[in-house]
Amino acid sequence: MSGGIVGLLLVVGMILLYVGTYVLNKNVAVPEGIEPVDKCSTCGSGSCSIRLEETFKKSGDDECDLYEAE
Repeated sequence: MSGGIVGLLLVVGMILLYVGTYVLNKNVAVPEGIEPVDKCSTCGSGSCSIRLEETFKKSGDDECDLYEAE
């Protein structure tokens, strides 16, 4: 086999492995006695769209003007 085919098979294999583990993890039930954490309490990203929405909800602003063209 040529190197291109081997490389393509490796990339496709990694993508399938990622999707498979994601689906399996999504379908696992949360163990008893475990409380899910707040979705932003453990995240360090300052540019996350969820965090921006939460910040504007807490401040009382109805619209976010961060993405408007200047």
